[in-house]
Amino acid sequence: MEQCYEVMYGNDVIGKVQVIPQGLYCRIICRCRGTYEQVLRLFMDVQGRRENLGVLIPEAGGLLLDRKIPAKRLGTGNLRFYLSSGCGCDGGHFVPICPEEPFLYISRLKTAFLESEQGKIGIRIKEHPEAG
Repeated sequence: MEQCYEVMYGNDVIGKVQVIPQGLYCRIICRCRGTYEQVLRLFMDVQGRRENLGVLIPEAGGLLLDRKIPAKRLGTGNLRFYLSSGCGCDGGHFVPICPEEPFLYISRLKTAFLESEQGKIGIRIKEHPEAG
């Protein structure tokens, strides 16, 4: 049975998430109104466990994320969905991306997140990449 949830960004409801069961998977479709300068990620809170579902992409004057996840990751408790401009990881080191300078963190990109900080685009590198 399909379920709908509100999507929060700060204290505002800016969209909806549809959760559509498809066998052993669930399709998650998030649609939000408005456009934003920063990269926004959709997070799901399941029984106190936070999960990064991915980056929303601009589409038709709003934002969209459409993906499948294993149904077991939804658990049996209440779900809560929210957007964040951060990577969802605590701390980390922000490295601005400058086209005219060599980039020294290529080996760390697999666990890094694209972010905007003080108007600059860069990546957030986790301090302890083995932690998740």
